[in-house]
Amino acid sequence: MKGHVSWWNDERGFGCFVSDELDDEIFAHRNDFSEPEDDTALIETEPVEFEIGDVSGRRQAVNVRRSLRELRQRFEGVVKTFDRKRGTGWISREDDSDTFVHWSDIIDQRKIKFLAPEEEVEFSIGYDEAGRSRAIYVTHDTRPALMQFADLNEYPAHLRELARLAEPEVWRFHEGEPGDLPILNHYVLNTFRRCRFETRRLGRVKVILKHTSAGSSAACFNTGLVTPFEEPIYGFFTPNRNRDPKAPQWWLDGFCVRSDLRLSTFDRLPERASFVERPAELIYDWRLDLRVRKDHVSNRLSRLSPDVLAELDRRGQSVMEAVDLAKDEAVRRVQRDYKTAVPQFYRGEVQLLLPLCIITKKRADVALVVERHEEAYYGNTILTLEQAYFNARLIARPDASWLQITRPAPGDSPRPAGRVLPELNVAREPEPTPAEPEQPAAHPAGGGEPEDEDAARETRPDRDDAGAESDREAVSSDPSAQRGRDLSGEENAPAVSP
Repeated sequence: MKGHVSWWNDERGFGCFVSDELDDEIFAHRNDFSEPEDDTALIETEPVEFEIGDVSGRRQAVNVRRSLRELRQRFEGVVKTFDRKRGTGWISREDDSDTFVHWSDIIDQRKIKFLAPEEEVEFSIGYDEAGRSRAIYVTHDTRPALMQFADLNEYPAHLRELARLAEPEVWRFHEGEPGDLPILNHYVLNTFRRCRFETRRLGRVKVILKHTSAGSSAACFNTGLVTPFEEPIYGFFTPNRNRDPKAPQWWLDGFCVRSDLRLSTFDRLPERASFVERPAELIYDWRLDLRVRKDHVSNRLSRLSPDVLAELDRRGQSVMEAVDLAKDEAVRRVQRDYKTAVPQFYRGEVQLLLPLCIITKKRADVALVVERHEEAYYGNTILTLEQAYFNARLIARPDASWLQITRPAPGDSPRPAGRVLPELNVAREPEPTPAEPEQPAAHPAGGGEPEDEDAARETRPDRDDAGAESDREAVSSDPSAQRGRDLSGEENAPAVSP
């Protein structure tokens, strides 16, 4: 009988298959494989052959055989690049070699299959008719790294406790905004992801596991936040007692300061995540030319608020002409004040954000994402101010006047002391949901190559829209276009009601 793997727990050695004939799940155990070397690392959707027998009164798969022998050997790697338009990319293995990957080889339930740079994946090696190697049966966990690592017990309450411990800071954009502290949530999820990446791939121990002689265990990571007394704050984990085979190993016990007795079992504590490898990346060199990639920026004009577009239309001015003028003004601002260029972290790299003041020079309407290549900067895309703040806050609290969260205007409802709710003066008119891009062509029948694969193999594609797509670790936020901040430090005019 033929079928495929529905799910498999490699640690416990059992799972379920789905029969092509019966169309229902059948229990399987590693003891029932025909060849012992076949019983590990089974992959979701992998084809298998088996018979149905009776084991201890239960219907069970027996004499199990893996249909694809090359799947016996699995490799670990990190996504180096992935071009969503082509649906192709490259995976870096531990021996520093690169392996080509096509979207149709990704095991994923999403309609549009893709990988993100720095994402950890597992795969096997297959070969096409020309003898070229490729990654096949590529698996990845689309959940945030923190959710893969631990059961986030009462996570919203833990976030509120972290906000209480840390230096006073605003962690949401609007009063009454849905969700618990979306800025802090985005920060914690991405900080842990970076800590785990550094621990696994760069040899820097940023997530520490501790197993004591008494049999107890614990784990912790540095949040990068500190108390008003400059005491570091850590995420603390204990073993997960949930017996569900799919449950994570750890349980989020909460956040605590360095002097907390729960951390006494650790002889050393981890350092904070390193988002910046070269400090020079944090400074914009205004002597270099800035070239805007207009084809990319023009695809993101929906991030401008409707009133900005309406004003440009009233003036008879094209949007790209206004963007060019605003770009030149932004460079002049950087020359006067280097802090105008705000660093952000996105998909494993540091980029810089420049304010685009399109309607008036006193207010930024969107942020231009710029990235240095050799001896020039390239403007890759534009971001709403909320998107820009999410990415910039990973490195540090933004210090530039145009990307700070403002205090409420006089007469607004009172806020708790030290927890002033932000106002980025956002026009809350929802942005229309964009049509999903079409998935690139799949492999022809028989496992052949896609038509453009030769070109894809020869090119390591640049990121098409750096900072544009929401990171997998990001929380959901309102995608509405934003109005800007007054560069003179004064409040903007009230946002236009939808």
